[in-house]
Amino acid sequence: DAKVNGRNRIVFKAGVPSLGYAVFRIYAVDQEQEAEHTSQALVLENALVRVQFEEKTGAVISIWDKENKIEYCDGAFGRVVVVKDNSDTWSHGVTRFH
Repeated sequence: DAKVNGRNRIVFKAGVPSLGYAVFRIYAVDQEQEAEHTSQALVLENALVRVQFEEKTGAVISIWDKENKIEYCDGAFGRVVVVKDNSDTWSHGVTRFH
């Protein structure tokens, strides 16, 4: 789908020089163009393991141990948790945590 929350979604491959910048301009056109990129499974794989990620959240959904033939993950895990922490990085001046 080209719209998310009522806004258009634009994805393109951009070439930007190191330590530099590039300018990109967007223009409205009367016709739609075919997408040049197709979505593929998000997978990292080597000779020992195959790790698969959920497309929308990036959560790990599979860790397959190729050598031992064991699945270490049954569904999403490692989800992001937001914790309210009112201390600074090293907790200077904080005598206890609740």
